[in-house]
Amino acid sequence: MYRRKLTAAEQEAPRVKNRVGTRKIRQRQRQELLEMKTTVVELDKEYAERCSQAEAAGKDTELLAALQMDESDDPVHPDLVVLAKQLGAEKLLLRTMLKQKAVWTLQIQHILGFEANSLAAAQKIEGNVIAQLDTVDEVQAEEELEFHPLTEWDLSRTILHNKRNIHHVENRLNPPSGLVDERMHRMQAYGWDIIRR
Repeated sequence: MYRRKLTAAEQEAPRVKNRVGTRKIRQRQRQELLEMKTTVVELDKEYAERCSQAEAAGKDTELLAALQMDESDDPVHPDLVVLAKQLGAEKLLLRTMLKQKAVWTLQIQHILGFEANSLAAAQKIEGNVIAQLDTVDEVQAEEELEFHPLTEWDLSRTILHNKRNIHHVENRLNPPSGLVDERMHRMQAYGWDIIRR
């Protein structure tokens, strides 16, 4: 059996499909990376703002602590107490955001590494030459391989040539009626009389 030679368009279709799929995957990865980068930039800005607020608040909390020590019996400045609590909450939020920034940075590094590896692999795959199968027509197959299509005459000649083997198979599948016992059942399938045990 020989293979039909594929046209150039048929050979190119799977390659185009693979390229389109790869392009979509890379575009999605780039979009996710861009979103992560913008989030990191926003977190950096927020971090800088919180740091400046924390520095200012640090000075305020020192002042508040000094005021509370001076007037421990009589809280004259309730606004300062509220501000101190708010600054403590902001400090906790700032620590959480710093941890989140570290996680985001790690994820961006993983994505960049994955994208670099996938680009390198794609270039390596595109650089490899795809093996081409040699196809031959009927005349070449008959000349070079002594191959020719099977005809009815060839089939009949093969059956006659192997008649002894065929008789052996017939005798195994369909023994003479004297050798059939109660456990065997006769049946016919695909034009053959078969004894089923």
